[in-house]
Amino acid sequence: VAPAAGSDYINANLIVSPPLAASAAAAASPHPPLQQYIACQAPLPETVEDFWRMLWTQRAACVVMLTRLREQGKQKASAYWPESAGGSLQAGPLLVTLVRQDSLAGGALLVRLLRLALAAETRDLVQLHYLD
Repeated sequence: VAPAAGSDYINANLIVSPPLAASAAAAASPHPPLQQYIACQAPLPETVEDFWRMLWTQRAACVVMLTRLREQGKQKASAYWPESAGGSLQAGPLLVTLVRQDSLAGGALLVRLLRLALAAETRDLVQLHYLD
């Protein structure tokens, strides 16, 4: 996905760490796979397209959000996902659809299944939105 003119920066860091003890075979391998994470803030309304482009190009499978949209009366983040199941959001050439949203842990965690589509390719991504 090519960036829009003047839109090639997002405030994020790639974190690469040694593999966690997921399996004895991985731990015994001379070249175990590295774990990779992207740490960033929720996008601003004007960088939502850039955010989704980063997730697509990095083939992200999960987003963990640790803040509410509003905290103590202040706007902390903007929704970068469609708000209702079946709803879609166009982020440049990417179409983001909210497939399902489940509330867990007494409402302290929202789990959203999002489907990203670019031309004929689709990918699923899970968002874990912690509210407490």
